[in-house]
Amino acid sequence: MVGFESFDVKILRQLYNKNINFDVAIPCIYEAENNGIKPVISYILFQPWLTLNELLDEIRAIDHFGRHRLVHFMAKSILQVIPRTKIERKLEQENLLIKCGFSRKFKFLHSDIANVYAELSAWTSRMLASRGMSFHELSSIKIAEWSFLKKLVNF
Repeated sequence: MVGFESFDVKILRQLYNKNINFDVAIPCIYEAENNGIKPVISYILFQPWLTLNELLDEIRAIDHFGRHRLVHFMAKSILQVIPRTKIERKLEQENLLIKCGFSRKFKFLHSDIANVYAELSAWTSRMLASRGMSFHELSSIKIAEWSFLKKLVNF
């Protein structure tokens, strides 16, 4: 498991305190695959401060990297807010935090991203609810979901 979280270096540094050198990391992923190792890449597409331009940049990067390497449905690829963390405090200060008992959620800063996420989540939920599906069929939905997200944002 490799935690990329984002292809945006600014988001990685500011939000996740990560410093990934993609010029080194991505060839390592390809080399592992060439040697029969199938890395699972952890990725978080939707986060509270995401802009439409950042979303489009992330989609381009994911598309180039290869969607099949990422583990989540895009509608499930969302920041999980952990109580008592820096991110929770920042969300609370910016009035984006939603407290639900012991769990935490957030509102998106930008309504266009909130709308994309809501539509994508609804689409994915409808697709899964309409079928009793095998793993192979779930993979087909995952690929179709990726196409739908790109269409939704005119990519």
